[in-house]
Amino acid sequence: MNINLESLYTPYTLDGYQTFDLERETDMLIEDECEKAGEELEYDDFDWHYNFKNYLEALAKNYIKLLNQEILDDIILSVKSDCAVISPSYYNYTTDKIYVDFEINKKKLDKFIEENFKDYEKDRIKSNDGFIWLADEDDDETKLEYYLRKVSEKKYSRENYMMDQMDGVDGYEYITYKLIKK
Repeated sequence: MNINLESLYTPYTLDGYQTFDLERETDMLIEDECEKAGEELEYDDFDWHYNFKNYLEALAKNYIKLLNQEILDDIILSVKSDCAVISPSYYNYTTDKIYVDFEINKKKLDKFIEENFKDYEKDRIKSNDGFIWLADEDDDETKLEYYLRKVSEKKYSRENYMMDQMDGVDGYEYITYKLIKK
């Protein structure tokens, strides 16, 4: 069975606003240019161009690769996506995301929920003030979101995922710049 979730509802993000914002790479490039020039330079001393669209697409492809390497088990059988990144106009309410198809063993997922029902009832995702969960609170999307947080994230932490993304996608490839005169 396939379940489609937004990456937003998994423990693993594509957030290009704060997490994968190329700031670390930009700082390193400025440092390198300071060494070459033998003087202090600042961000505004350069003309910067960021290819965020292609960068986010590369992160999305790597996201699918990493999840297939790290979270597959007897419940999550495969992870697929067309990797079409959706970026918001404003980052106030959402972040960059893709739609992800998880092939799951429904019987085993249902059995896991049944065995952990008390915790599932207490800790599953649900609507509350300021947040509306559009899926039914007992549907397969809700069960999978719970499983990803309770099991998959223990096997493959958010921190390891972020480090693997930074190692797997070279942000420098998506930055061009030139030193400008003041």
